[in-house]
Amino acid sequence: MLSIIVRHGLRLSFLLIFFVLANHLYAQETKVTGKVIDASSGDPVPFANVVFKGTTIGVTTDFDGNFSLSTFSPSDSIVASYIGYKAKAKPVTRGVAQVINFQLIEDVINLQEIVILAGENPAWQILRNVVKNKKENDKRKLLAYEYDTYTKIEIDVDNLSEKFRQRKVVKKITQVLDSVERIAGEDGKPILPLFITESVSKIYYRDNPSLKKEQILKTKINGIGVEDGSTVTQLIGSSFQEYNFYQNWLNIVSKEFVSPIADGWRIYYEYDLTDSL
Repeated sequence: MLSIIVRHGLRLSFLLIFFVLANHLYAQETKVTGKVIDASSGDPVPFANVVFKGTTIGVTTDFDGNFSLSTFSPSDSIVASYIGYKAKAKPVTRGVAQVINFQLIEDVINLQEIVILAGENPAWQILRNVVKNKKENDKRKLLAYEYDTYTKIEIDVDNLSEKFRQRKVVKKITQVLDSVERIAGEDGKPILPLFITESVSKIYYRDNPSLKKEQILKTKINGIGVEDGSTVTQLIGSSFQEYNFYQNWLNIVSKEFVSPIADGWRIYYEYDLTDSL
C-alpha cells in the first residue's frame, strides 16, 4: 500500500516539474534587433515595418533603418516590409536575443506605355459651326435690318525721330509729348497717338430697293491737327464701321484683312476660348 502511494507521489512530482519547466521556457523573452537597408544601394530604409509574423507586435525603423522589438509570445519568424519593396521574412530563434538584418529588394512594376495627347482646342468646334452657317447668318441675306454701332479707332506713330517731334503741329500737343516716353509699342519703342476717335451710330439698311443710311449720333475725336466737326470727323463713321465678318476679307483703312471666321480660319489665327454659352 505504501509503495503505491510513493509511486503516485513520484509521478505527480515529475508532472509538476515538467509543467514548471514548460512554463519557464514559454515565458522567456524573444528579442530581435537589426537594420533594414536597400538591397541595391545599401541605403537605410527609414519607417519600414518590422513585425513578428502572426502577431500585432511590431515597430517601424528609425531614420538609419534600425529597429528593436521583443515579445514573450511564441513566433517563428519576423517580417520586414515597406511601400515599393518586396516584403521579406526571416526565421527567429525563440527565447533569445539576436540580430537580424534585412536587405529589401525593390518591387518593380512594369507599367504599360501611356500616351497622352493634347485635346483639340475647344474654340475650334464653335468656329466650325460658325463657318458652316455663314451663308444663313450673313446679314447680306436679310431684306432689311438696323443696328447700333460703337466704334473706337486709335492710330499711333512709332519710330519717332527728333525732327518729327520738333514739328510745329506736334509741339501744339504738349500733353502728348509729355507722356510719349511712357507709351511704348510691342517692341518697346516709344509711340505717339496720332488720333483717337469714338463714334456712336445707327445703321439702317434695305435690300430692295437698295438703301443704306447711317445716322451718327455722337462723335468725339482727339489728335494732331484734328478737331470735332472737321471733315475727318464727319467721315469717321462711314469710313470705319462697315464690317461684315461673314465675308472672307475685311477692308480696314483701305487694307484687306482676313476675317477671323474666313474659310481658312485655322491657317491665319490662333484662338483662345474665354467663355461660352
